[in-house]
Amino acid sequence: MASFERAAERMKAAFKPAYHLLYQDEVDVEQKGDEGLQHLGKKQRPSPYKMVISFLAFVAWSVVVFDAGTWYPDEESCAVQSSTWSPAQTIIRYSPQTITGSFYRKSPFRGAGDDVDQAWDDLWMLGGVPVRVEESKLGELQKDPGRNWTRIPESMGGGIAGYPEVFHQLHCLNVLRMATYPDHYANNTFFVDHPPHVVRGHLDHCVEILRMQLQCSAEMTPILTEEGLPGHEFPTPDFNVVHVCKNFDDLKEWTRSHILHGAGNWDIPGHGH
Repeated sequence: MASFERAAERMKAAFKPAYHLLYQDEVDVEQKGDEGLQHLGKKQRPSPYKMVISFLAFVAWSVVVFDAGTWYPDEESCAVQSSTWSPAQTIIRYSPQTITGSFYRKSPFRGAGDDVDQAWDDLWMLGGVPVRVEESKLGELQKDPGRNWTRIPESMGGGIAGYPEVFHQLHCLNVLRMATYPDHYANNTFFVDHPPHVVRGHLDHCVEILRMQLQCSAEMTPILTEEGLPGHEFPTPDFNVVHVCKNFDDLKEWTRSHILHGAGNWDIPGHGH
């Protein structure tokens, strides 16, 4: 055993001093006697090499756990990142939805007529009354608190009158829909009660609003095309695309439960229908 120990000492000496602390020579010494085999010497401390490995493993695991929370944020965090502040921010939920864009698909929102008008009214008309925006939130909306914003009477709790933007956008889309059926809507109050230049300005306003909103959302989900369909000479786009959408029904219900009834007609001027 003495020759083995000398060989071990020579091996240790061969390593550079910088690596010496990472090297631990563990030698079992055999001793014969009444007690049989025993280990000599005091119990050794854990190997520095093993301590370094354990520390690095702990750091790596901590990074994984931290990054998991960063890579998979909750829905409220997604809402904060994808839009400016809203009083409905905490109830926003996301889910996959198929946007069905087939050319001749039947829909309650297509065409003209009383049933179609009612479907659109149910979609966006919530009574022409506002929801409350706390004055302290104006900064998060990038709005100057010094401006003369429409205020809610103190008898109703005060605050600033606000309108969830999606309902204005749906109103604009509905006005554009009606404008594409001029014969049917020739006697509609929107087209009758305003001079032609006001109607034209309103329609152009709606086109511009929706253009900017589409560019803002900038949906990049690819539309695929299909070849060889009967009656189609060229590849046919498949406009049925799955998106991850906010739950609109939740947002509509939230708005219904937060509108301030009894405040009169607070509709946006010039935005009747």
